[in-house]
Amino acid sequence: LRRGLDAYLDYVEDHAVAYSTLIKSGAADPDVAAVVEAARRAFVKQISEGAGLVAPPPAVMVALRGWIGFVEAASLEWLDTPSVPREMLREVMVSALTAAAGVAAEGLPSAATTRLTPKPKKSSGVRA
Repeated sequence: LRRGLDAYLDYVEDHAVAYSTLIKSGAADPDVAAVVEAARRAFVKQISEGAGLVAPPPAVMVALRGWIGFVEAASLEWLDTPSVPREMLREVMVSALTAAAGVAAEGLPSAATTRLTPKPKKSSGVRA
């Protein structure tokens, strides 16, 4: 995964203007949109097969496709924010995929293990 992301980021870096234009406005042209979509599908297939998934469950496919969008958006942001080290960007991408695919593969946590409670209010120190 890291080698693949490094190759992807090489391309993004070497073709910054073309990449930015393609991702930001590629859907406007049906032929370009088809090429971009084919590349996304190939990327998802490569990741799936690399993980040993011949036919990923629908939730995993949603996670993978969502992650592709994340990678594209993060790459665009990185081009605009060169102070973020490339290695950090790559690790953020790896972590995002690991988290998304992990939740998709395992399912949602049960209500018993998920606490969505507000933080306790700070006491003003004044007693009524």
